[in-house]
Amino acid sequence: MSHFLDRLTFFNRVVDEFADGHGQVTREDRSWEDGYRKRWQHDKIVRSTHGANCTGSCSWKIYVKGGIVTWETQQTDYPRTRPDMPNHEPRGCSRGASYSWYLYSANRVKYPMVRGALVRAWREARKSLGAVEAWQSIVEDPAKAKAYKSTRGLGGFVRSTWEEVQEIIAARLKRGEEKTLLEERTRLANEEHVRAALAEAGIEVALPQQDLRLHTAAPPTAGKPATPAADSTAPGGATT
Repeated sequence: MSHFLDRLTFFNRVVDEFADGHGQVTREDRSWEDGYRKRWQHDKIVRSTHGANCTGSCSWKIYVKGGIVTWETQQTDYPRTRPDMPNHEPRGCSRGASYSWYLYSANRVKYPMVRGALVRAWREARKSLGAVEAWQSIVEDPAKAKAYKSTRGLGGFVRSTWEEVQEIIAARLKRGEEKTLLEERTRLANEEHVRAALAEAGIEVALPQQDLRLHTAAPPTAGKPATPAADSTAPGGATT
């Protein structure tokens, strides 16, 4: 309707002229221009930086209006290192200059997200099992493990709660801790078995914590201890 009325008054819009007729004042509603004017208004300027997958070392002026970032520009007050070196400013990249777009983007992750296949299996397992047992039932079942691992890279995340994801993480860490302890016990048991087997074979073993060094000795004879092997590099083939 507004467009129709504008067309009816198209030839009757001029109210006044200015700049020797180069400009015209019309009856048009110009309130739409306020959006452009207000775009750059701000209440205060604060100093900050961005973590745009970098070290976050660039200083920025952040213009804030009503608690919302409106725009940002690079700071230019870096201290000078020495007179014969150029100034550091301006420092900052295009990702930093547009960081407020990320800040208020609808795609920004604001809640914990879990892969749908995994969270469905987790919730089903938790109906009858404890947290650690539920996680173990998923990762040790080839079909269940494949069901959520095969969807990696395909999206499919669903919103969860902080309590649920914390429980999943804790269960995973707890099972990993128990598995590590079991593997360590197995390693120590195997080490003792190897030590005993080598001793029976007449091989002296020096076992620092993570280093297995074998010193071959001559096989023991009945009633006599094992003797070290001859060193062929010693004069006259003498043993060392």
